[in-house]
Amino acid sequence: MRNSQVSQSGYLTRFYLRRDWLPIGLWLLGIVGLMGAAAGKFDGIYGTQSALASIVTTLKSPAMVSLFGPFIAKAPYTPAAVYAAEMMVFMGLIVAMMAIYFAVRNTRTEEDNGIL
Repeated sequence: MRNSQVSQSGYLTRFYLRRDWLPIGLWLLGIVGLMGAAAGKFDGIYGTQSALASIVTTLKSPAMVSLFGPFIAKAPYTPAAVYAAEMMVFMGLIVAMMAIYFAVRNTRTEEDNGIL
C-alpha cells in the first residue's frame, strides 16, 4: 500500500517541471555559466605558488573561517581547492535565491492573481 502523503509526488513534480521548464533551465544555465566563468578566472588569479600561499593564509584566518568555514584542503594547494572553498558559499546563496524565486512565484503570485 502506498503512503497517501507522497502518492502523487511524481505527478506534482512532472506538473511543475512541465510548467516551469524554461525558468528552471535559465536559472541552471546561469548558475553553471557563473561557476564556469569563475573557475576560469581562478587559475589566472591563483596560478602561482606565492598567490596560492597568500590566499590559503587568508582563508585560514578567523574572519574567513567564520565567513566560508574551515579550509580543510591539504598541501599541495591547487586553484581548484581555493575555488571550492570560496565559491561554495556564493553558489549556495544563488541557489537559495532561486528557491525563493520559485516559492514566491508558485505560491504568492497565484494567490494574488486569484488562481489559488
